[in-house]
Amino acid sequence: MALTSPSSSIPSYVLDCARQYPAGNQFHRHPTVLTPPTLDNFGQPVALVPSGSEIYLTSTTDITTNPAWLNGVKPDSNGKTNGATSCAIVVNDHGSGLVDAFDMYFYSFNKGNTVLGQVIGDHVSDWEHNMVWFENGLPQAMWFSQYSFGEAFTYGAVEKHGQRPISYSAVSSHANYAITRTHDHTIPGLNLPFNLVLDDHTDAGTLWDPTQNAYTYSYNAAANVYTPYIAGTPTNWLYFTGAWWRPAVPVGDPR
Repeated sequence: MALTSPSSSIPSYVLDCARQYPAGNQFHRHPTVLTPPTLDNFGQPVALVPSGSEIYLTSTTDITTNPAWLNGVKPDSNGKTNGATSCAIVVNDHGSGLVDAFDMYFYSFNKGNTVLGQVIGDHVSDWEHNMVWFENGLPQAMWFSQYSFGEAFTYGAVEKHGQRPISYSAVSSHANYAITRTHDHTIPGLNLPFNLVLDDHTDAGTLWDPTQNAYTYSYNAAANVYTPYIAGTPTNWLYFTGAWWRPAVPVGDPR
Protein backbone atom coordinates (compact mmCIF):
# COMPACT_ATOMS: atom_id res chain seq x y z
CA MET A 1 0.00 0.00 0.00
CA ALA A 2 1.35 3.40 -0.91
CA LEU A 3 1.89 5.93 1.85
CA THR A 4 -0.85 8.53 1.87
CA SER A 5 -0.07 12.22 1.79
CA PRO A 6 0.48 14.05 5.10
CA SER A 7 -2.86 15.83 4.75
CA SER A 8 -4.82 12.58 4.75
CA SER A 9 -5.04 9.74 7.26
CA ILE A 10 -2.07 7.72 8.46
CA PRO A 11 -1.64 4.43 6.52
CA SER A 12 -3.79 1.71 8.07
CA TYR A 13 -0.92 -0.78 8.07
CA VAL A 14 1.10 1.55 10.30
CA LEU A 15 -1.64 1.45 12.95
CA ASP A 16 -1.02 -2.28 13.34
CA CYS A 17 1.54 -1.40 16.00
CA ALA A 18 2.68 -2.40 19.47
CA ARG A 19 0.85 -2.13 22.76
CA GLN A 20 2.11 -1.56 26.29
CA TYR A 21 1.49 0.21 29.62
CA PRO A 22 2.31 3.95 29.39
CA ALA A 23 2.22 7.18 31.31
CA GLY A 24 0.61 10.38 30.09
CA ASN A 25 2.34 13.19 28.22
CA GLN A 26 2.41 15.30 31.38
CA PHE A 27 5.54 17.31 30.68
CA HIS A 28 7.74 18.64 33.48
CA ARG A 29 9.48 21.97 33.13
CA HIS A 30 12.00 24.46 34.52
CA PRO A 31 9.77 27.40 35.56
CA THR A 32 12.28 30.05 34.43
CA VAL A 33 12.36 28.75 30.86
CA LEU A 34 8.71 28.34 29.91
CA THR A 35 5.64 29.59 31.76
CA PRO A 36 3.37 27.85 31.15
CA PRO A 37 4.75 25.00 28.99
CA THR A 38 2.72 23.57 26.15
CA LEU A 39 3.47 21.13 23.36
CA ASP A 40 3.52 24.09 20.99
CA ASN A 41 5.93 26.38 22.83
CA PHE A 42 8.69 24.37 24.45
CA GLY A 43 10.17 23.06 21.22
CA GLN A 44 12.09 26.30 20.70
CA PRO A 45 13.43 27.36 24.11
CA VAL A 46 17.00 28.11 23.04
CA ALA A 47 16.24 31.78 22.45
CA LEU A 48 14.90 32.10 26.00
CA VAL A 49 18.13 31.22 27.82
CA PRO A 50 21.76 32.42 27.57
CA SER A 51 23.97 30.77 25.00
CA GLY A 52 25.53 27.59 26.32
CA SER A 53 23.06 27.25 29.19
CA GLU A 54 21.80 23.81 30.07
CA ILE A 55 18.22 23.30 28.87
CA TYR A 56 16.05 20.68 30.48
CA LEU A 57 12.52 19.94 31.61
CA THR A 58 11.83 19.47 35.28
CA SER A 59 8.97 19.54 37.74
CA THR A 60 7.78 22.56 39.72
CA THR A 61 6.57 20.18 42.42
CA ASP A 62 8.83 18.22 44.77
CA ILE A 63 8.98 14.69 43.36
CA THR A 64 9.97 13.30 46.76
CA THR A 65 6.35 13.92 47.81
CA ASN A 66 5.25 11.40 45.14
CA PRO A 67 2.84 13.64 43.22
CA ALA A 68 0.03 11.81 41.40
CA TRP A 69 1.44 12.54 37.95
CA LEU A 70 4.39 10.21 38.64
CA ASN A 71 1.97 7.29 38.24
CA GLY A 72 0.85 8.31 34.75
CA VAL A 73 -2.50 7.11 33.40
CA LYS A 74 -3.55 3.47 33.37
CA PRO A 75 -5.40 2.25 30.24
CA ASP A 76 -9.06 1.41 30.61
CA SER A 77 -10.60 -1.99 29.83
CA ASN A 78 -10.41 -1.18 26.11
CA GLY A 79 -6.71 -0.26 26.26
CA LYS A 80 -7.22 3.52 25.98
CA THR A 81 -5.40 6.10 28.13
CA ASN A 82 -8.24 8.52 28.76
CA GLY A 83 -7.10 12.09 29.21
CA ALA A 84 -3.49 11.33 28.29
CA THR A 85 -1.85 11.18 24.88
CA SER A 86 1.11 8.93 25.69
CA CYS A 87 2.26 7.91 22.21
CA ALA A 88 3.56 9.64 19.10
CA ILE A 89 3.51 7.64 15.86
CA VAL A 90 6.06 8.92 13.35
CA VAL A 91 6.14 7.61 9.77
CA ASN A 92 9.31 7.99 7.68
CA ASP A 93 8.71 7.12 4.02
CA HIS A 94 12.05 6.37 2.33
CA GLY A 95 10.43 5.86 -1.07
CA SER A 96 10.46 2.72 -3.22
CA GLY A 97 7.91 1.15 -0.87
CA LEU A 98 10.20 1.31 2.20
CA VAL A 99 8.62 2.82 5.33
CA ASP A 100 9.73 3.06 8.96
CA ALA A 101 6.95 3.53 11.53
CA PHE A 102 8.07 4.61 15.02
CA ASP A 103 5.84 4.31 18.08
CA MET A 104 7.30 6.65 20.70
CA TYR A 105 6.13 6.10 24.30
CA PHE A 106 6.44 8.65 27.10
CA TYR A 107 6.52 7.80 30.81
CA SER A 108 6.53 10.27 33.71
CA PHE A 109 9.00 8.35 35.86
CA ASN A 110 11.68 5.68 35.46
CA LYS A 111 12.40 3.49 38.48
CA GLY A 112 15.96 2.17 38.48
CA ASN A 113 17.50 -1.02 39.83
CA THR A 114 18.72 -1.48 43.40
CA VAL A 115 22.28 -2.80 43.50
CA LEU A 116 24.03 -3.44 46.85
CA GLY A 117 21.45 -1.24 48.54
CA GLN A 118 22.02 1.65 46.12
CA VAL A 119 19.25 2.77 43.73
CA ILE A 120 20.65 3.30 40.23
CA GLY A 121 18.75 4.94 37.40
CA ASP A 122 15.80 6.78 38.97
CA HIS A 123 14.75 9.76 36.84
CA VAL A 124 11.76 11.85 35.87
CA SER A 125 10.62 11.49 32.23
CA ASP A 126 11.43 8.49 30.09
CA TRP A 127 11.10 7.73 26.38
CA GLU A 128 11.07 4.28 24.78
CA HIS A 129 9.97 3.14 21.33
CA ASN A 130 9.20 0.38 18.87
CA MET A 131 9.82 0.61 15.15
CA VAL A 132 8.26 -1.51 12.43
CA TRP A 133 9.90 -1.62 9.01
CA PHE A 134 7.52 -2.03 6.07
CA GLU A 135 8.19 -2.97 2.47
CA ASN A 136 5.32 -2.29 0.06
CA GLY A 137 2.88 -2.11 2.96
CA LEU A 138 3.95 -5.42 4.50
CA PRO A 139 5.78 -5.53 7.88
CA GLN A 140 9.23 -7.09 7.66
CA ALA A 141 10.95 -6.48 11.01
CA MET A 142 10.40 -4.89 14.41
CA TRP A 143 12.77 -3.00 16.74
CA PHE A 144 12.44 -2.97 20.55
CA SER A 145 14.25 -0.14 22.35
CA GLN A 146 16.01 -0.94 25.63
CA TYR A 147 17.79 2.02 27.23
CA SER A 148 20.50 3.11 24.74
CA PHE A 149 20.36 -0.27 23.02
CA GLY A 150 17.69 -2.65 21.79
CA GLU A 151 16.82 -5.76 19.80
CA ALA A 152 15.33 -6.43 16.37
CA PHE A 153 13.37 -9.45 15.16
CA THR A 154 11.71 -10.51 11.96
CA TYR A 155 8.06 -9.53 12.08
CA GLY A 156 6.97 -13.15 11.75
CA ALA A 157 8.85 -14.07 14.94
CA VAL A 158 7.08 -11.47 17.09
CA GLU A 159 4.13 -12.47 19.28
CA LYS A 160 0.76 -11.17 18.05
CA HIS A 161 -2.56 -10.15 19.57
CA GLY A 162 -4.79 -10.93 16.61
CA GLN A 163 -2.91 -9.33 13.72
CA ARG A 164 -1.06 -6.83 15.89
CA PRO A 165 2.41 -7.32 17.42
CA ILE A 166 2.93 -7.29 21.16
CA SER A 167 5.64 -5.29 22.93
CA TYR A 168 6.18 -6.02 26.63
CA SER A 169 7.16 -3.02 28.74
CA ALA A 170 9.48 -3.85 31.63
CA VAL A 171 8.32 -3.07 35.15
CA SER A 172 9.60 0.38 36.22
CA SER A 173 12.22 0.84 33.46
CA HIS A 174 9.83 0.58 30.46
CA ALA A 175 12.44 -1.07 28.23
CA ASN A 176 10.69 -3.01 25.45
CA TYR A 177 10.98 -6.76 25.05
CA ALA A 178 9.45 -9.32 22.70
CA ILE A 179 8.81 -11.96 25.38
CA THR A 180 7.92 -12.25 29.07
CA ARG A 181 10.70 -13.25 31.49
CA THR A 182 13.64 -11.82 33.45
CA HIS A 183 16.03 -9.91 31.19
CA ASP A 184 19.47 -9.13 32.61
CA HIS A 185 21.12 -6.15 30.89
CA THR A 186 24.30 -5.82 32.94
CA ILE A 187 26.31 -6.29 29.73
CA PRO A 188 25.15 -3.56 27.28
CA GLY A 189 23.44 -5.03 24.23
CA LEU A 190 23.22 -8.54 25.71
CA ASN A 191 20.07 -9.89 27.40
CA LEU A 192 20.62 -12.83 29.73
CA PRO A 193 17.70 -15.05 30.93
CA PHE A 194 18.79 -14.82 34.58
CA ASN A 195 19.51 -12.13 37.15
CA LEU A 196 23.17 -11.11 37.18
CA VAL A 197 23.21 -7.51 38.47
CA LEU A 198 20.88 -5.26 36.46
CA ASP A 199 17.66 -6.90 35.40
CA ASP A 200 14.24 -6.13 33.91
CA HIS A 201 11.01 -8.09 34.34
CA THR A 202 8.18 -8.40 31.83
CA ASP A 203 4.81 -10.14 32.06
CA ALA A 204 1.41 -10.04 30.39
CA GLY A 205 0.03 -7.14 32.42
CA THR A 206 -2.36 -4.35 31.46
CA LEU A 207 -2.99 -4.17 27.72
CA TRP A 208 -2.48 -0.78 26.08
CA ASP A 209 -3.57 0.17 22.56
CA PRO A 210 -1.56 3.32 21.75
CA THR A 211 -3.44 3.99 18.51
CA GLN A 212 -6.55 5.01 20.45
CA ASN A 213 -4.89 8.15 21.81
CA ALA A 214 -1.77 9.10 19.86
CA TYR A 215 -0.31 11.99 17.91
CA THR A 216 0.51 10.96 14.33
CA TYR A 217 3.10 12.51 12.02
CA SER A 218 4.95 11.98 8.78
CA TYR A 219 8.65 12.82 8.87
CA ASN A 220 10.85 14.15 6.07
CA ALA A 221 14.35 13.17 7.19
CA ALA A 222 16.14 15.20 4.50
CA ALA A 223 14.42 18.41 5.56
CA ASN A 224 14.00 17.45 9.25
CA VAL A 225 10.31 18.38 9.08
CA TYR A 226 7.41 16.76 10.94
CA THR A 227 3.95 17.10 9.41
CA PRO A 228 0.87 16.08 11.41
CA TYR A 229 -1.66 13.81 9.77
CA ILE A 230 -4.42 15.66 11.65
CA ALA A 231 -4.55 19.45 11.41
CA GLY A 232 -4.00 21.20 14.72
CA THR A 233 -1.79 18.47 16.20
CA PRO A 234 1.11 20.12 18.09
CA THR A 235 4.49 19.77 16.39
CA ASN A 236 6.97 22.20 17.99
CA TRP A 237 7.73 19.82 20.84
CA LEU A 238 9.31 17.44 18.34
CA TYR A 239 12.10 19.95 17.74
CA PHE A 240 13.08 20.23 21.42
CA THR A 241 16.81 19.45 21.68
CA GLY A 242 17.25 19.75 25.44
CA ALA A 243 17.06 17.06 28.10
CA TRP A 244 13.74 15.65 29.28
CA TRP A 245 14.85 15.68 32.90
CA ARG A 246 17.40 17.40 35.13
CA PRO A 247 20.50 15.16 35.22
CA ALA A 248 20.96 15.56 38.98
CA VAL A 249 19.62 17.46 41.96
CA PRO A 250 21.71 20.64 42.46
CA VAL A 251 24.47 20.65 45.06
CA GLY A 252 23.10 21.85 48.37
CA ASP A 253 19.55 20.69 47.65
CA PRO A 254 18.40 18.82 50.80
CA ARG A 255 16.74 16.15 48.63
